[in-house]
Amino acid sequence: MELSQSLAIVLRHRQLRVLLLTFAVANLFTLGLIGVGIPLFAKEVLKAGPQILGTLLCHRLPRGWQQSPQVIFGLFMLSDCLLTKEDR
Repeated sequence: MELSQSLAIVLRHRQLRVLLLTFAVANLFTLGLIGVGIPLFAKEVLKAGPQILGTLLCHRLPRGWQQSPQVIFGLFMLSDCLLTKEDR
């Protein structure tokens, strides 16, 4: 099946159109954040090098941090504070 035939099938069915659009938008923002946002955050806000960037991209936190909602909330709060500090 050709790409044009597949696209024609998707365009004929409303549910497939909605699903395709939803996934396209979600991937656009997710991949944009991971591909551009995280390296920019590591370089500009954290002033970090490649090792920290690798850690951020691996999505790995120490085991004790993963099980503590207070620590996770604190990390998000710290990142927000750092980001707002850059805006001033």
